[in-house]
Amino acid sequence: MEQGTSTSNVFAISIVVLLLGMSASAMTNTEDRDNLPNENNARNSHSGLNYPGSAPGSIYSASTILASWNYTCVVLDNNGMKCWGDGGWGRLGNGESVNRADPVSVLLANDGGSALAKEVGTGLSHHTCALMMDSNIKCWGEGYYGQVGDGWNWPWNTEPYSVIMPTGRTAKTVANGGHHSCAIMDDYSVWCWGQNYEGQLGNGGNDDASTPVQSGLPTGMHAISIATGWDSTCVILNDSSGVCAGWNEDGQLGDGTQINQTTFNQISVLPPNSELASISVSSSFTCGLLKNGSIYCWGSNEDGQHGDGTTTSKPSSSGQVQLPQGRTAITVDVGLKHACAVLDADSAVCWGDNEYGQIGDNTTTNRTTPTNVTFPGGIGVSSISAGRVHTCAITTNGSVYCWGAYAKGSLGNGWDTDSDIPLYVDLLEPAGIHAALGERDHDDDGILNIFDDYPFPPPTCPAGQYLVDYECVETSPGYYTPNEGMTEQIPCPMGTYQPNSGQDSCIDTSPGYYTDSNASSSMTKCLAGTFQNQTGQTGCIDAPAGHYTVDDGSVNPILCTAGTYQPNSGQTSCIASDAGNYVPLEGQTNQTPCEPGKYQPGFGRSLCYETDPGHHTSQAGSITQEECLSGTYADDFGLADCKDASPGNYVDSSAAISQKRCSSGEYQPYWGQSSCLLADAGNYVDQTGQSSQTPCAIGTYQADTGQTSCDDASAGNYVDQTGQSSQTSCA
Repeated sequence: MEQGTSTSNVFAISIVVLLLGMSASAMTNTEDRDNLPNENNARNSHSGLNYPGSAPGSIYSASTILASWNYTCVVLDNNGMKCWGDGGWGRLGNGESVNRADPVSVLLANDGGSALAKEVGTGLSHHTCALMMDSNIKCWGEGYYGQVGDGWNWPWNTEPYSVIMPTGRTAKTVANGGHHSCAIMDDYSVWCWGQNYEGQLGNGGNDDASTPVQSGLPTGMHAISIATGWDSTCVILNDSSGVCAGWNEDGQLGDGTQINQTTFNQISVLPPNSELASISVSSSFTCGLLKNGSIYCWGSNEDGQHGDGTTTSKPSSSGQVQLPQGRTAITVDVGLKHACAVLDADSAVCWGDNEYGQIGDNTTTNRTTPTNVTFPGGIGVSSISAGRVHTCAITTNGSVYCWGAYAKGSLGNGWDTDSDIPLYVDLLEPAGIHAALGERDHDDDGILNIFDDYPFPPPTCPAGQYLVDYECVETSPGYYTPNEGMTEQIPCPMGTYQPNSGQDSCIDTSPGYYTDSNASSSMTKCLAGTFQNQTGQTGCIDAPAGHYTVDDGSVNPILCTAGTYQPNSGQTSCIASDAGNYVPLEGQTNQTPCEPGKYQPGFGRSLCYETDPGHHTSQAGSITQEECLSGTYADDFGLADCKDASPGNYVDSSAAISQKRCSSGEYQPYWGQSSCLLADAGNYVDQTGQSSQTPCAIGTYQADTGQTSCDDASAGNYVDQTGQSSQTSCA
C-alpha cells in the first residue's frame, strides 16, 4: 500500500479489510442508495440521457469525474462538486489543505459567478479546474505557476477562483495538466495558462502565464478535444488529426521525435488515414482512441501501458491496444503508468502498472493487455478516469466506484487501505445525491458524439436560414425560408425577388418592374414601349395603340397627344399627323384627313384650317387651299367648292370673294362667267345685273351694241318691228 502501509506487514490484515470493505460497500449501496441500485442492464438512460457518459476533454460531452494526483473529484447531479484524497495546496476546494478520505463539498460559490459546475477538468495535476454552468472556469489548488488562471501565482488556493477569461470568450471544455491548464473556447480556439517551462502552453515560448494565453493551431483548423499531461498538451482538430506540444523526452507528443516542442506539432505515429476521436496524455505516454473504436498508444511502455502485449517503449511509433475480441472502445483515459477504457458494451478494461490494484482485476499484477474490471452486479460503466495510481468510474446508475492506491484518501471510502477491486464511494449528503452523467449521443442517432461527424441534433434554424451540414446558413439572395427548421432554401417565385441574404420572404416586384424566372435577386425594368402598373408581376404589358412609353420602368402608358397617333401597340413614341390630316384628341390610333373646305399644311396638328373666302378645298386631306377660278367666287370660310357667278353677274379674277353685277348695257344669261355680254344692236339693257337684253320696242331702234336704251324713229322714218337696229324711211 502506498503512503506508508507495508504490504509485507499487513498482507493478511489487508485481505480481511478488503473483504470487509466489499461487504461495507454492498451494505452502503443497499441501505443508503436504494434509489440507485446496481444494474445488470448495461446502459441506463439517466435523467433523460440518450447514452450516459463522457469522453475526457471533448467539447461534445461533459467530463464529470477526475481521478488525479492522489485525489478525486466528481460533479454531482445537482451541479455541485465533491472531492476527496490529498488536500495539499487546497486541491479539494473545500477551504482547507487537509487530506480527506471521504467526499467533501467544493466551495463553488467562491469568487462570484456561477456556483454550479457542469464539468471537471481531466488530467494528472496538483490543481483542479471546473467548467461552470455560465461557461466560465474556476480553478483551485496549487498555483505556483499561475495555473489557477486568476492573475496570481499564489501557492495554495483552498477555494475556487475565477479564471480571467479572454475578452468576449467563454469555454467549451477544460483540462488540468501537472502545473498548467488549457481550455477550448467558444470559438474553438485553445488558450492555456500556468507553467510553460517545457512549452506545454503551445504559444511558441517558455514563459509561464497566470492568465490564459492563446495557443497557436494550424491555419484554418480548430479544436474539438484537448488533453493535458504532466508537462505536455495534445489537441484533436476538426479534421480528426492531432497535434501536441511540450515535454517529449519519451516521444509522448507522437511527432516521431523526442524533442520538446513549444508549438503544436502534428501527431505522425498513428497508422495512415487514422482519425482521432479522443486522446489522453500522461507524464510519459499518450493513448488515442480512433473513430473506428481502436486505441493506439505511444511513448514510454515499461509497465505495459500501451496494452499491446509488450513492454517496449515506442518514441517514434505506436502500438495498438489489444482490446477483447469483438469489442471496441468508446473512452480512453491514462494514469501515471496505467490506462483504462470503457468499451462499447459499457464494460471497463484497464492495463499497465498494477502495483496498487489500480487495474481493478483483484490482483496487483501488471497487465500488458486490457483486463476486465468487475463491478458489483455487473453494472455498466459510463465514465472512467485513471489517476496517478488509482482509478475511479461512474456507473450507469450514477454511482461512483474507486480502486487502487489509498494515497491520502483518494478512494473516498473512509479507509486507509488500497483496493484492487472497485469500492463504492458514498457521496454522503444530501440524501439521494449521485454523480452527474455526461451525454455521449446528443442527437440519439446511435453514433456516439466523438465518432459522429454531426454529434449534435441539427439546430432548428430560424426563418431566413436553413440547415447545411448541421449548420444554419443564411439564405442566398433570390431565396427565402419562411419558417424555422427548414433544410432547404426556397427560390423566390416569378414576380418576386430578394436582393439580400438571410431573408424569410420575397419582395413583390414594384410597378414598372417584373421577374420572369425563379430565384431572382433583382427585378427587371419594363422596357420602353411596355409598362406594368401592378406589383408582383412576371412580365410587362405592351403600351396599347394610341399610347406609348418612352422610358424603361414605366408604370403606366402615356396617351398620344392631340396631333399625334399610334396605330400599333408596344411603341416608344407616337406619330405626328401628316400634312392634310389632323388628330383632334389624345390617345388616338389614326389620323383624320381634313374634310373638304379645310386644309392643313403642317404636321402633328390637332385641327384643320377652314379655307379663306376666295378659296376652297374640294378634296379631303388637302394640304393647301385653292383659289377660286375666274367665273367663280367664295364669299365665306370653309367652302369645299367655289360658287359660280350667277346669271347677270360675273367674276373676272381668281380668288374672288364675291361676284359682280353686269353693268347697264350688258347682260349675262349663263352661270360661272368671267364677263358680261354687250347688249346686241336692236336691244338694250337698262339695269345692272341683268341676265337678258331687251329688244327695242316698235317705233324704236338701236344701231349700237351695249346700249342702255333705244332711239325713237326720227321724223320721216318708222320702225314697224321690235328689236330693230335701224329705222325705215317713209316712202
